[in-house]
Amino acid sequence: MKNSWTKFEILVGLLQIVLGIIMVSLAIWLISNNVQLLFKHSGSTWDDISLLTITKNYHSPILLGSLPIVSGILLLRNKLIGWITSLTTWLIYGITIIILILKDIVNETGTLNPKSDYIILGIISSLCFILTLLMSAKYFRLKYSPTNKSWLTVGLFTLIFITDKFIFN
Repeated sequence: MKNSWTKFEILVGLLQIVLGIIMVSLAIWLISNNVQLLFKHSGSTWDDISLLTITKNYHSPILLGSLPIVSGILLLRNKLIGWITSLTTWLIYGITIIILILKDIVNETGTLNPKSDYIILGIISSLCFILTLLMSAKYFRLKYSPTNKSWLTVGLFTLIFITDKFIFN
């Protein structure tokens, strides 16, 4: 059984790296596309654009892409901080998807097609929470020997990211 958990850990680490690369790529594309649209439709130049505004508006996708890359690499290197950030990553992704769905429902933005998008996002969110539970299985708790401080770190990082989501987005 130990070998299965080791393979699972490697798979999760690789999945996080790939997911992170995709997220960072999408974030860069989003920023580039929005800046180009701003230039095209408002006649703005680089002098008119504040780096602080871009950072404020787009820091979340960059962080949500960078976190899994870092945690995936550290998880593959069998580091405690990799395991902690891996748990944090899956929790944040699951909660972020739920927030996205709730914002769409409450604001009635119509961004999501309620039947299909809600179901797909609900499944993805559930998978994130399942990965969180699997990553906190007995095998990993024995391997990484987390302390109360480790669990507090997971909770604190998750709380910071989610609070940031409510404040800035």
